[in-house]
Amino acid sequence: MPTMQLVIVRRPLVFAIHDHFFRCISVMVLLLASCASAGHRWDHQALLQLRAGKTTEAEAVALLGKPVSRTNLPNSQRILGFQYVQVAFVVTTQAKMVSLLFESDRLVRIIHATNISDELLDQVERNVPVQSRVEVGGGQPLAQ
Repeated sequence: MPTMQLVIVRRPLVFAIHDHFFRCISVMVLLLASCASAGHRWDHQALLQLRAGKTTEAEAVALLGKPVSRTNLPNSQRILGFQYVQVAFVVTTQAKMVSLLFESDRLVRIIHATNISDELLDQVERNVPVQSRVEVGGGQPLAQ
């Protein structure tokens, strides 16, 4: 009857360190991958530069970055939507949105603003009517 021998193979310390290093790097990559953002990050103070009847679509894009949506409406009207969402470790840390209504390439009003401080929107309303404002969970309102 054949006998079985147990053979213990020890790996050199270099390989053990390499495995540990690889595992640490893998965990770091997973943690970094869990942070993400969508949309273009824009400065709230830029909203103060908007003027109803004066600001063009091109000027709004220059101030707020590339819109995430464009909706063409009848009567030469268009809605541009600007949004920025940042997620870290599966928790939304920042979320803000603003939708602007243009007619014949001139700003008419802010249709909707989400998670932008009331103080700032009160200042913005001196130059542009704000139709709707909402503060929702999943991030603090940004008062910048």
